[in-house]
Amino acid sequence: MGEGTWVIGAILVRAPLQDESAVNNSKPFWVKPSVMRIQMVVKTASSPVSLRCPAAGNPMPNITWLRNGEPLVETWRMTFKVEVVQKRWALSFASVTKAYEGDYTCVVANVYGSIQWTYSLEVIERLPHPPILNPALPANQTVYVGDTVTFKCEMLSDLQPHLQWLKHYSVNGSEYNENGKPYIINLKSNTSGDPGKLVIHNITQKDAGWYTCLVGNSIGIVHQSAWLDVPASYLRTFPIPAEEEFLLNK
Repeated sequence: MGEGTWVIGAILVRAPLQDESAVNNSKPFWVKPSVMRIQMVVKTASSPVSLRCPAAGNPMPNITWLRNGEPLVETWRMTFKVEVVQKRWALSFASVTKAYEGDYTCVVANVYGSIQWTYSLEVIERLPHPPILNPALPANQTVYVGDTVTFKCEMLSDLQPHLQWLKHYSVNGSEYNENGKPYIINLKSNTSGDPGKLVIHNITQKDAGWYTCLVGNSIGIVHQSAWLDVPASYLRTFPIPAEEEFLLNK
């Protein structure tokens, strides 16, 4: 194992390298794209924040962090007590305030190219208010019959919140009853111990439709919905082995 250089503004930080002989020379790439699906990060004041950009490449790339397009200079890091977590390709804040808000960009580069990702950090003051939901979640998804799907719901609430997952359905082509209320099912048993995560196994086409994350506290109730698409299984495409493709084309 060797060492690589991390760049934070004008600050160079040493980071462990993977075995460079294990991969061919390549431009940087994201190691865990799923970690970086969310660009908007919403936190309450005094909360810790960690912005992660796990990447790799050969030679091992450098990482540069920018705030609102400008390098993170040492004076800003000292003032706001920014901690750099070296082993996790992360920029961490122990306790954020409104002054931390902004766009944080990680630029990962080596001699073969560069990639970058931007997080927008929003800090909410701790005042009594209804729950605040991450606007990017839950997200629309497409899965096939027999698959497993996971919906996520992230919220901020200074008051004790209560979260429910709802499944919408229709009766005689209508999604609402005679009183204008939606037809819904409370999915209590599908959260796998984590109320913010809805997991549905062995998907069928009957599972397609709208799913809603409903969150409330003593101040108010908020909700966000996502669509689950379940195409007919025969529409799923698989690569044809070379020998079968040859026979088909004879």
